[in-house]
Amino acid sequence: MDNITDEIKSRLDIIDVIQEYLPQLKQAGVNWKTFCPFHNEKTPSFTVSREKQIWHCFGCSEGGDIFSFIMKIEGVEFVDALRILAKKANVVLKKQDPQLTSQRTILLDICQTASDFYHQILIKYSQGEIAREYLKERKISSNTAKDFQLGYAPNSWESLTKFLLNKNFKENELIESGLVIKSANTNMEYQIYDRFRNRLIFPIRDVYKNVIGFSGRILSENKEEAKYINTPQTLIYNKSHVLYGIEQAKQEIRKENLAVLVEGNMDVISSHQAGIKNVVACSGTALTLEQIKLLKRYSSNLALSFDVDLAGQEATKRGIDIAWQQEMNIKIIKFLKGKDPDECIRKDVNIWREAIQNSQSIMEYYFDFVFLNLDLTKIENKKNTAKILLPLIARLSNKIEQTHWLQKLGEFLNIDEQILRDLIIDKKNTNSNLKPELKEENKIDQDLLIEEKIVGLFLKFYENFKNLKFSFDILQNKELKELAKNFIREYTEKKKEFNENKWLKSISKEMADYFNKLIFLIEKDFSIFDSSIELEIQKNIRILKKNILTQELKIIEENFKKAEEKKDFNEINSLEKKFKEVIKQLNEIENN
Repeated sequence: MDNITDEIKSRLDIIDVIQEYLPQLKQAGVNWKTFCPFHNEKTPSFTVSREKQIWHCFGCSEGGDIFSFIMKIEGVEFVDALRILAKKANVVLKKQDPQLTSQRTILLDICQTASDFYHQILIKYSQGEIAREYLKERKISSNTAKDFQLGYAPNSWESLTKFLLNKNFKENELIESGLVIKSANTNMEYQIYDRFRNRLIFPIRDVYKNVIGFSGRILSENKEEAKYINTPQTLIYNKSHVLYGIEQAKQEIRKENLAVLVEGNMDVISSHQAGIKNVVACSGTALTLEQIKLLKRYSSNLALSFDVDLAGQEATKRGIDIAWQQEMNIKIIKFLKGKDPDECIRKDVNIWREAIQNSQSIMEYYFDFVFLNLDLTKIENKKNTAKILLPLIARLSNKIEQTHWLQKLGEFLNIDEQILRDLIIDKKNTNSNLKPELKEENKIDQDLLIEEKIVGLFLKFYENFKNLKFSFDILQNKELKELAKNFIREYTEKKKEFNENKWLKSISKEMADYFNKLIFLIEKDFSIFDSSIELEIQKNIRILKKNILTQELKIIEENFKKAEEKKDFNEINSLEKKFKEVIKQLNEIENN
């Protein structure tokens, strides 16, 4: 397994991998920095080292290599991170390796096999004629059908089930994939049966091209059946975490610096076929935080092409609010000459292209929507309008933009701008009074920071400190002490043959992560050795010794009080001697 991970690491640059998720990652000196995706912070503390191919956040203390990053950000186990990165690195994994077999891997294999099955039925077999005719009516070419690996689920209860069982997948695995349903009726002819029957199949992929689920459109005239059905939530598929078409669209979104979000899968397919490829769909779900974060990997600009009705679409409003919280720039694609982008494109693709280009800012859209056919002579209408628009204006972080819309609202309502501004301030004050005071958390252990700086400087510039007269036994932190001693022992034994990477592999992951954290800490301020570093380490050793002795004095004073209460004169004499010795040591430190 080490050979596989080493090969993957040799082919991938951690900067490129992380930038796919965090495009704001920028070079800052010898390292790269951005805001941490794993906790909220106001100052960027997420740091990546290209030289060491590692990452660390100084805010939440998470860190590691490319594998730990993928595991953390994707929420997967190591074998799945291995699979994701192997695909990026074009490294072929041997399926027979038992370490690569996880439940998630099995489900991915089932979904890919099913996708191939459905696609072959569509393009090769007579059963797929009904789906081919439907695509022809919708003006979807055979090449586009292949690009999206569209398929057809035969009008059969067990065609896919039998096919997958013949591929040596187990019944329980097929049920867990969501493709097969177990009957609740024990008298039914089929105890397990296909979920998708007589439907056009849309495979749903993640950003790594893995098929993780399916959407199926009914092709019969049976109005009792749902027009669309989807894979239920499984170990690999959560509809609130995915966007249809993201794998095909992600590079174009980055290139155009704009993501266009539509409602339906056919909207995506038609748009891509017409050459407008920065388009994805939320497939009937309300816009979620996970989807916004996924889009933000590629662009902070978002154009929405679905109903944004302020009065009724609460789910849509929540989605927009989430996008705003994630500092996305939101625009609205106005009503098109057609029911949806797909129909619009079939009439004239330029109408769709121009609609995207002429999309309105979210505030422009809301103002147009609210003031449409509104009777402003009625005071109640003015109050309701202010109630809708003021919270939106208050959300604007740019003061110039906020002032612009306050002025515009004041003009429309014939109300002084300052009155509207005061209403925003009053609302903010009310909300702030309702918030409970937050207790200070995660207080920094100053002694630990000093110890980490000493050991970090020592490890980073060991060649310059080999003769340093300092005992690591003085360290209070056991993990730090063990790390320093382990390093010295290995370095002393190997001498010129010492290899840092090999040593890091020989120790525990926790210890290796701690080592990388310390090096990151030091490299923030010290990249090359000079005389100031020696002064820095000596200064911190003095501070540490002083803090330890000061703590000893407190303990002596507490014990002295107890001895006086007990009138234990022997203990009092002993403590007086200790007190004088500690004071003497403190004076020596002060005078050096």
